[in-house]
Amino acid sequence: MLHYAVQVAPMAVIKEIVHHWVSTTNTTFLNIHLDLNERDSNGNTPLHIAAYQSRGDIVAFLLDQPTINDCVLNNSHLQAIEMCKNLNIAQMMQVKRSTYVAETAQEFRTAFNNRDFGHLESILSSPRNAELLDINGMDPETGDTVLHEFVKKRDVIMCRWLLEHGADPFKRDRKGKLPIELVRKVNENYTATNTKIAIDIELKNY
Repeated sequence: MLHYAVQVAPMAVIKEIVHHWVSTTNTTFLNIHLDLNERDSNGNTPLHIAAYQSRGDIVAFLLDQPTINDCVLNNSHLQAIEMCKNLNIAQMMQVKRSTYVAETAQEFRTAFNNRDFGHLESILSSPRNAELLDINGMDPETGDTVLHEFVKKRDVIMCRWLLEHGADPFKRDRKGKLPIELVRKVNENYTATNTKIAIDIELKNY
């Protein structure tokens, strides 16, 4: 339904379809559920088709939906933005993605600072976030990855969580240091020896 609608239907109709049949809750109109990222026989999502058809208003609307995933690949291994023939629409899609990444990365950082493991899990459970967020990214100010940061903080539990969720123990910081090399620099006056050993063990297990 939505694949056809994004090609020919006016915006008002598409909004009605999304409002009634695409929902983040368990109940939708007439108990019909539509997946906003459903792929057709060619692997295209409604966003792929709207981008290809140069329907900029529809593309913008779809990208504003909380369950959209603009990273889905079709059968030709193309994302929706790569199907776009209109440069202005492609630029708009890139801006919206950049804005989303910046906002989600800040949310990710806040969850790390608060040691909110439930929120961290929730963020990474989104396929879009898993594709766009780099858990091994280097902080431009400190030159650290998140793993380097929490090794320095002697946070064994967070180090374990990071390693279980894709943190790379062989990723070097801006100074060329591996996370395991920082364990030796932890000041004994501020942490128990067994904490240093625990972090060392976690890093060596990966």
